[in-house]
Amino acid sequence: MDYLELLWKIACALCPFIIVLAKYDTDLQSNLQRLSNSKDALGCLRQEITRRVESEEGRQKKRIESVDNWLKKADRLEREVEFILQYGEHELQKTFLLKCLPWNCYSSYRLRETVITKSKDFKNAINDGKFDVVTYQLPRASVVEMPVENSTVGLDSLLEEVWGCLHDRSVGIIGLYGIGGVGKTTLLKKINNEFLNRIHNFDVTIWVMASKEVNMEKILEVIRKQIGISDSKWPRESENHERRATKILEVLRKKKFMLMIDDIWERIDLTSMGIPLPDHQNESKVVFTSRSRDVCGLMEAQRRIKVGCLAREEAINLFQMKVGEETLKSHPEILKLAKVVAEECEGLPLALITIGRAMRSRKTPGEWEHAISELRNYPSEFSGIGDQVFPVLRFSYDSLPCERDRKCFLYCSILREGYNIRKDELIYIWIGEGLLDERRNIHEAYNLGEHVVGTLKLACLLESDESEEFVRMHDIIRDMALWIANTGGRERNKILVQHVSSTEAHKFKIPDETERVSVWGDYDNIESFIGSEPHCPNLLSLFVKDTKLITFSNGFFQYMQALKVLDLSGNRRLTKLPESIGKLINLQYLNLSETGIVELPLELEKLKKLKSLLLNYTKDLKKIPTEVISSLLCLQVFSMVSDEFSPRDIRTAFYDEQALLVELEHLDDLDDLRITICLASGVTTILESPKLQKRIKMLSFKRICDLECLTVSSSSLERMKHLVKLEIMYCKSLQKFEISRNTSSTSRHYFPCLSEVVIWGCELRHATWLIYAPHLQKLTIADCTMVNVIEETEGVFCNLQTLHLQSLFDLRIICPRALVFPALIEIHVDQCVLLRELPLNAESASGLKQIKGTAKWWNLLEWEDKAIEDTFKSKFVEIPDYK
Repeated sequence: MDYLELLWKIACALCPFIIVLAKYDTDLQSNLQRLSNSKDALGCLRQEITRRVESEEGRQKKRIESVDNWLKKADRLEREVEFILQYGEHELQKTFLLKCLPWNCYSSYRLRETVITKSKDFKNAINDGKFDVVTYQLPRASVVEMPVENSTVGLDSLLEEVWGCLHDRSVGIIGLYGIGGVGKTTLLKKINNEFLNRIHNFDVTIWVMASKEVNMEKILEVIRKQIGISDSKWPRESENHERRATKILEVLRKKKFMLMIDDIWERIDLTSMGIPLPDHQNESKVVFTSRSRDVCGLMEAQRRIKVGCLAREEAINLFQMKVGEETLKSHPEILKLAKVVAEECEGLPLALITIGRAMRSRKTPGEWEHAISELRNYPSEFSGIGDQVFPVLRFSYDSLPCERDRKCFLYCSILREGYNIRKDELIYIWIGEGLLDERRNIHEAYNLGEHVVGTLKLACLLESDESEEFVRMHDIIRDMALWIANTGGRERNKILVQHVSSTEAHKFKIPDETERVSVWGDYDNIESFIGSEPHCPNLLSLFVKDTKLITFSNGFFQYMQALKVLDLSGNRRLTKLPESIGKLINLQYLNLSETGIVELPLELEKLKKLKSLLLNYTKDLKKIPTEVISSLLCLQVFSMVSDEFSPRDIRTAFYDEQALLVELEHLDDLDDLRITICLASGVTTILESPKLQKRIKMLSFKRICDLECLTVSSSSLERMKHLVKLEIMYCKSLQKFEISRNTSSTSRHYFPCLSEVVIWGCELRHATWLIYAPHLQKLTIADCTMVNVIEETEGVFCNLQTLHLQSLFDLRIICPRALVFPALIEIHVDQCVLLRELPLNAESASGLKQIKGTAKWWNLLEWEDKAIEDTFKSKFVEIPDYK
């Protein structure tokens, strides 16, 4: 047989095998394609079901177990088939000869069978994945509904604010604080009940009442019941606290929980109770209420929300709801009188509710007028106030840290309703009465007073305005303080706070037992007010403020030897003090500010214990007798500041400024000096007197006509370490303010306490010397010829809060480049027509609230770029253009 014949026979024998291999190849390729298509279809279905599941799980639902198993199976199938497809592609790429090898033939057969099997698995998985329902509704977290009135006037906005915090991952602990009776507990109950009505994803909610005397074991018992720890698993009482906390931790660290704690008075260690601290991982929340803002800090709350008193309309609405429509319509006058009564409560919900209920059955105008009189004069005797409202508020008073703080708080009851008092004035009054440690120097005592004010504010017993310069007491809090000071109403006359009309003046007397008196009114003459020589052996403080009185009888102070504090400020018609002022041998605080006093009496030299003498804004004072001031050897505070715009151009008619400064210089105990200088010679005396420089707290240069250059040595500035406020007003010839630096001095902080500067009506070209005032907070510049404010920018204005620029017609720039301004709150620009740019960039003034100016000025401003302009555009507040 020849060679060709042999090949032919072999080919004929292999032909069926070749045909089979070719068919296997074709089948494998089509099967792999079908399997790939099935994989893609299953993948799309899996993604669709995953999206449905994840969407519904965010709405208090959980995926069905069969869905969860199917998703896991689909994922596993997709991963297995990915390997099969890669292997099949490899098989298809083999040569014919390799495929003919016996072992490769077997491998191809197994691959074909696997592909067929997996295709069936995919088909079944796709059929199994057609779910109508993918999740089921989770049972709501166990919430015990708290009893609360349906009407929660004024709390809805706070409720939404708190609810927003519950969805803020950066906020874990939320503190709600405010005075007693303001509605904190009501708000927390409302939050609790909202979990019954709103969709949320907390596994468990917990409500705990802490109260003033914290019983930790009772709190743990409440928590364990609410999170479902059975009696059998709860450690016995004989076992330690830590084991119980551990049991709570075992449950809560697996849950997303919401813990509400009502009425916290001091820090509670959540960790020691087994409460995991809220964080980004567990997304749990803690919300608590407290009467003290300080507690919010101690609890490390990320958000502090003040629950304040109601606005006027809200207060009236709440009060009318409690009175009832029937009573309000019983007489045409009652609706008007009801508004007056509601305003006496000054927005405090507890008082509004209590008084409203008490007046529900009072349907005659006479009854309502009597109620108004009682609330104004004897509030503790009004139904429900003395036994329901005051005891609630008193808890805050009782919880003050020490007896000193309580005494200072009670002293504030001498202030009349709605009265705003300067914080520094209140502190000096406390010092005058000896309520602060008398062993301290005036600066230490003042700092202690600042601490006490802060303590009372944190306890929500005092309020302050935005400037923090004035404080006031809520009227109901003040009534409560007066009630406590008068020993629960049993000694009504211990402290008297009285408005006296001209028709009642002759009837008013100070009882012997009275210790403090505050009176005001519209009477014209003090002699018809309380007699010529009142006997007041126990009187410690006497306030007669803001009246029309003209004079006192000569013997008026004859029998007030115990008096320590005398405040006659605001009596602009009072021109003279009686000779008996010299009988006040124990007087320590005398305030004659804003009076019409023409001459200080010689008898003042007898006040050997006087520590504080205030003569601010006494524009008519013409004579200070020689050696009267220097005889006050205990004097620590002397304040004689003139009004910002009072005309004092003619100096010859007024007191001898130079002589006054010399006398002040010789007072060894004087530590706090606040004074206005109106003569160039007075400036020289100040700048040459190290003693006076060390004592100055507020310094004002006003209407000094012959002062062209103010040169201050760095050593003088270093001695002025207590200077807080500096004014340069209407010194028309002043062109330069220079600091003469000692060559050996390296400090740039010559004004360590200077926080406020006013420059008004001068010829100063710039105020670059402000770079030496690192703690400057308020800067006002007006009616000057400045081209720029400062010429240097390094480390300047780091603490500046308000910048007021007015009538600076030459001002072109504030400083050469943009600054950070980390503390800036407000910029006010008025009549600065050439100022085309502000020193602001993208990193400036993150806390800036407003930029005030005219629309015309704002529209002409130039910005570094549009993004910066847009950033600050929302801060702009338009003011009228009077030109």
